[in-house]
Amino acid sequence: MNWYGALAWANYLRTTHYKGYSDWRLPDVGTSSLQAGGCTVCVPSADFPVTSSAWWRLFFEELGGTANVPIASSNNGNAALFPNIAGNAFWGKARSGTKAALFRDGGEQTSDLTSVVGYRAWVVRVGQSVANPPAAPYITFLPEDPIFTLTPYMTTQTGSITLRNVGNAPATIASIAASGDFTVTHNCGTSLAAGATCAAAVTFKPSDLFVRTGTLTVNADSVYTTSLTGVGGIAASISSSAFSVKEGKSVTLTWTSSPHSVCVGTGGTPGWAGPLMQSGTLDVSSKDAGTFVYTISCTHDENTLPAVQSTVTVYFTNVASGKLDAWMLLALTFALGLVLRSRMRPYSAE
Repeated sequence: MNWYGALAWANYLRTTHYKGYSDWRLPDVGTSSLQAGGCTVCVPSADFPVTSSAWWRLFFEELGGTANVPIASSNNGNAALFPNIAGNAFWGKARSGTKAALFRDGGEQTSDLTSVVGYRAWVVRVGQSVANPPAAPYITFLPEDPIFTLTPYMTTQTGSITLRNVGNAPATIASIAASGDFTVTHNCGTSLAAGATCAAAVTFKPSDLFVRTGTLTVNADSVYTTSLTGVGGIAASISSSAFSVKEGKSVTLTWTSSPHSVCVGTGGTPGWAGPLMQSGTLDVSSKDAGTFVYTISCTHDENTLPAVQSTVTVYFTNVASGKLDAWMLLALTFALGLVLRSRMRPYSAE
């Protein structure tokens, strides 16, 4: 493969968490064969010590190799850990311009064009060479880096994230937490077996408008994170101090809206319609019996977020000799029936 193919293979091992690890990479070969004034074919020297190259540390220190001699012919016995060595040149991590570092099964380092196809990859990770890497957990997230859709200011939206242990050992869960405008609950317990999943319910409650960010962090032997993103939109709500009142009496309307909202009132009784403050109260009444719908409609002051509205219905009744007008009684009965049926409707998880 060429140098870019070697990088892609190392990245594949990282993203699939080969053997439970996510830090696989090409060796840091150093710059001895890449820098001006360096050597063409290099072995450790006074100018370039063994510690300047991850490959040299593996070849000379951990495997006991000899310069310019294949590792199978001269080693300290640990070479048996690498039974699949093929060929004699492998790509390293470093490059300069169009050339990338190479290392050979003799301890030498050199370089070649990154586009050359004909060399192999020998990936490494931090740690001493061992025949079987120790078992380790690894947590992944589905979806990864979730994005919550537009959510009105200080209201909530909840989404589910699946945590999976793709490693080869149980994960001991110390904590699961969310930051920013996000909170989390979960059913993961204190341990997640290899191959098992659990669910985290993340709730987004924007404390401001536009893009809001946070992080979901799982502390389980190691720390695993995924980013959280949501969009805060403008919001509006309105309520009344009473559901119904006698004609001529008043009720108090209370409304609120988010920052950067421009609001107007529509419908209702005289005195309600027109521009409104972002929040406030107002006493309204009607001298005639009837049903009145009070609406607050708000837009963003820069018109970059969707408009919203909220309504409340008030019934002004005509009471004669302690009895309601027949038509008003019918209207109230119908409205209350709708409320009761709505409250008794079975929950649906659609």
